[in-house]
Order: sequence, then structure tokens, then C-alpha cells
Amino acid sequence: MSETLEITCAGVEDSTSEAVYSAYWRTTFPQQEVEPTVLENREEEIIDCYLTDYGNNENPNLEVEKEVYLVIKTENLIGQTKDIDISNFGETFSYNGETLEDNTLNGFNISQDLHKVKLKVVKSQNKKSSLED
Repeated sequence: MSETLEITCAGVEDSTSEAVYSAYWRTTFPQQEVEPTVLENREEEIIDCYLTDYGNNENPNLEVEKEVYLVIKTENLIGQTKDIDISNFGETFSYNGETLEDNTLNGFNISQDLHKVKLKVVKSQNKKSSLED
């Protein structure tokens, strides 16, 4: 013979019992109407993207072989991977020794809201130098 006990927050009940066995000290609180928590739909965005020099001066003079920092300010993007287009700065850059294709930082992993990425200004292959004219 087997017996099935159902244990709930209200007490213990078996298949032959007429009532629920419960401890005298147990209190069952009345069910309250609880409003569900609404999560804000926070917008994910890149707030600002600009260049600085070694001394954190914005809009540095962009000369070939000069190292600059790309400062990326984001909001709600931590843990995501983004392609960051930096072609609006008008120069060609390299990142970790490789020239950026279409001046886009591809597959950049965002791990914090503020990043400083070291870039190097390189000679553009699309621009003609003044010596070639």
C-alpha cells in the first residue's frame, strides 16, 4: 500500500483525510493584490564619440603616425558588440596595428559606459599626396 501526501503552504493533506493537518502556530496570510513590476524599456545608444590626444584634449591635430584616443560614451549597451563608424573624422586609422576597413571599428565589445580606444593615424590609400599632383 502506498500513500501520497500533499505538502503545501497550508499544511499536510493525505488521500483519506477530511481536513488539512496544520500546526496551531501556522498563520496563513490573506492573499494580497500585488501590482506587477514594470521594467523600464531603457534605450540603448552611443551617446558621444570623439577623438582626444594623449593629454585628453579634444579635437587633436591629426597627423600621420600620431596616436590618438577614440572616446566612446554609451548608455545601456554593456555586454553588446557594435560596429563603430569613425569615418566622419576625415582620416584613416589603424587599431592594434591593422588599418580599419572603411574606418569602422568592427565587432567592438562594449564592457563599460566609457571607453578610450587607442588609434593611430595612418596614411590614407585613397587620398593623393601633394607630391603626386
